[in-house]
Amino acid sequence: MIETITNALQAILKTVRVESEPVKLTLLAPTKDNEQSITGANLYLYEIREAVQSREAGQLSVDKKAGTFRPPYRFFTYSYMLTAHNEKPEDAHSVLDQFLLGFVALDYLDLKIDKSEPPLRVQLELNRPPAEVGSLGNLWTGLGSYLRPFLDIAVTAPVIGAGTETTEKLPREIVLTTEARADVSRGGSDA
Repeated sequence: MIETITNALQAILKTVRVESEPVKLTLLAPTKDNEQSITGANLYLYEIREAVQSREAGQLSVDKKAGTFRPPYRFFTYSYMLTAHNEKPEDAHSVLDQFLLGFVALDYLDLKIDKSEPPLRVQLELNRPPAEVGSLGNLWTGLGSYLRPFLDIAVTAPVIGAGTETTEKLPREIVLTTEARADVSRGGSDA
């Protein structure tokens, strides 16, 4: 899924031109060393976090006639840092501005998962608040770099292919009796 999302984002970014030339795009972390060697932009995947608010429990029917089921999809948010660098800061700002214009009209990203299926439409967010206070400052420190303008791009998508289909139905509930709890606290049964 990471490769599919990254490729879709790169396809959007490759349409940006500066002085009729495409912007050089790398997937490297935006460190001082990397930015001194290349004039262009970095699309850096810095976080993968489960979107727990979208998590479901139980099982979903795959084929009612065959009686097959699968667990529900689990959704993850993939966060990318998009930076631009150039000898002149105003040129880097111009590149970021072009990137911003390319993404601002998009609420969704269409991902081609399977050639025989239509694209999967997933949520795309731009510059959402960080998940944890201070995490962006810590990120820049961890990269050994200085704080500078960037676009925070977040894509939330299901992990497809996780879990297996089964013909066995999951139990509706699991009940631990007081006897079973006591058994666990004693370290097993006395039999």
